[in-house]
Amino acid sequence: MPNFLPTFANKTNWQMVNRIVKSILSLTVAVPFMALADTNISVASDTEDIISVLESDEELISSADPIDLFPDSSPSARRAILNTFPLSAEKTAPSRTESETSTAIDVITSDYGQLETLLAEKGGDSATAISVTGPIDASDFNAIWECAVKGNLRILNLSRSEIKDNIIPDYALYNTLQFEAGHWLSIRKIILPEEIVKIGKAAFAFMHLEEINIPSSLKELGSTAFGYDRWLDCPINIPEGVTEIRYQTFIDCLSLSRSPTLPNTLKVIGEHAFANTPFENIGFNDGLEAIREGAFQSCGITQVEFPNSIIELGPMAFQLCPRLEHISFPDVIEEIPMGLFSMCNALKEVSIPNGVRRIANNAFMLCTNLKDISHPATLESIGKDVFCGCVAEEIVLPCNLKSLGEGSLQIYTLDAVYCASETPPLCEIGQSGPFAEEWISDTLLYVPVGTKEKYQSQWQWNMFKEIIETDNFPSSGIDCVAIGGKEQDNVLYDLFGRKVSEPRKGNIYILSGKKVIIK
Repeated sequence: MPNFLPTFANKTNWQMVNRIVKSILSLTVAVPFMALADTNISVASDTEDIISVLESDEELISSADPIDLFPDSSPSARRAILNTFPLSAEKTAPSRTESETSTAIDVITSDYGQLETLLAEKGGDSATAISVTGPIDASDFNAIWECAVKGNLRILNLSRSEIKDNIIPDYALYNTLQFEAGHWLSIRKIILPEEIVKIGKAAFAFMHLEEINIPSSLKELGSTAFGYDRWLDCPINIPEGVTEIRYQTFIDCLSLSRSPTLPNTLKVIGEHAFANTPFENIGFNDGLEAIREGAFQSCGITQVEFPNSIIELGPMAFQLCPRLEHISFPDVIEEIPMGLFSMCNALKEVSIPNGVRRIANNAFMLCTNLKDISHPATLESIGKDVFCGCVAEEIVLPCNLKSLGEGSLQIYTLDAVYCASETPPLCEIGQSGPFAEEWISDTLLYVPVGTKEKYQSQWQWNMFKEIIETDNFPSSGIDCVAIGGKEQDNVLYDLFGRKVSEPRKGNIYILSGKKVIIK
């Protein structure tokens, strides 16, 4: 059991902790691996890390269904676990053994498929640097791989090569047999010709690569092209014309401290494309449409500014980013996906934009410094464990809210809950409700005038310390009220988007998209 877990007095709690840890590991620690071979294998790196390579080269180790991180747990057990997961953005690459000798060879080819013979003649197995001039194809890349896996090839210069169709083939310098040597492929620097238009699937995966040039002519990057290159630390400038960064393209590049530059043509950032990378900044281009599952999971980024062109956000896309402090959402989304920003411990405030109707399970779970939470008037449902473990002292729930998932607002620091809905939102019944019973017994609940009896008759709502009727709710952060996509002139709305026919003096309302005070 990890040493950061608290000490519990009984066996039952320890069983609960075990279940929690296993659930968290299933979401965050178990890295999704791409099948780079036709058979299942288990291999060890030179640091004794164990990596399972799957059969399907597009399979993700993830669940299609939301995962309960707190199964069968009591509120007190939940509280004990909430602040026990200190996260780190540090990515440490394993050490390497340096060769004491250096040998460089130049090879000139006149046709495809000649490298195997020519390298054998020149002693390619002992070379630390190889330069190739002339035509080469997939078979020639295999010959280079054989030299690298048998010897200590560190530099590969292909700048004068004529690569067939200007395409780096799939698995160009990757082969499952390399793991029989017990270490990543030794190549550290690759120089590509500028005419390259495509880098194939897993072409340069699982090697000691530190430096490579991305040709300006490039139009396509294959999945896992640079995946698991733990020492890669060079400028990554994706050229104009590239429309997609595919599945796991840069996953587990633990030394990639420089922020990648994305092209204006980019439309899609695929599943786990930059997962487990330490760079701090990323600038999304206008025109980007999709950021898919786990794309920036466990990254070092400090802020996320979504362009309004975004129409698809995948689950857990920014999960476990411990340095993330600021989020700016696009205006066009209706749902915050499952686990999107869960376990982002540096996040202190979040403003959900108007238009969002659903916040899916675990979206902000275990954001243990998240205190300021603003909900839009359009919000209708908050899923399971969404804000569990946050530290807000006050929560304002909008008038259109219809349902709260189990554990969604298990926040032990709550002093007050404001719910503007005239009909009590449905509280999901599970091992516990949306609120922790032992915590809300000391929490005040504010509801609209004339609705106290309704709340007193509903489970969980009737457990609050006191229910107080009011028509003066705190601001929910709404700066504009829109009906049918257009602002309505000369009509007053309250801060929850409700039309007001009889405004009261001293209250704040929305008029033509602006906040006003009635005097």
